[in-house]
Amino acid sequence: MSANRNGPENHTLHTNLLFWFSKLLKWMNKLSRERIINTLKGLGLSNIDIQVYIFLAKNGPHELRDVASALKLKNRAITRSVKDLQGMTIVTASIQHPLEFMALSFDDVINLLIEVKKEQAKAMQQSKRELLSNWRKITKERPEKS
Repeated sequence: MSANRNGPENHTLHTNLLFWFSKLLKWMNKLSRERIINTLKGLGLSNIDIQVYIFLAKNGPHELRDVASALKLKNRAITRSVKDLQGMTIVTASIQHPLEFMALSFDDVINLLIEVKKEQAKAMQQSKRELLSNWRKITKERPEKS
């Protein structure tokens, strides 16, 4: 006599597998979100900047007051953040009135981060000789006796 494949044991196993699979997906989603947040932090974005960027990237163009309302933040904080993001060319404003703000695609943000890191490496390479010279001077100095 064969076991019933649709019995209570199989149903319990199926339910447990679904439960653990959903937990795994949530964990993977959390890791993915953390990597995105860390990437944005690598560009120098604050926590509010990151919230604003992600909101605009996910939801498309919005007015400042709508962003503030959706994120439950003060208009002043959103205005400051959007100005900072515009300065980094991550957010742009429409030419229509009322102004709507839109986010650069994440692909373009990653490309921007790559360029920033390249420029930082280039600057470090260019100042390497001077830095090493200064380091040698510092390490050769003798501490003053009191």
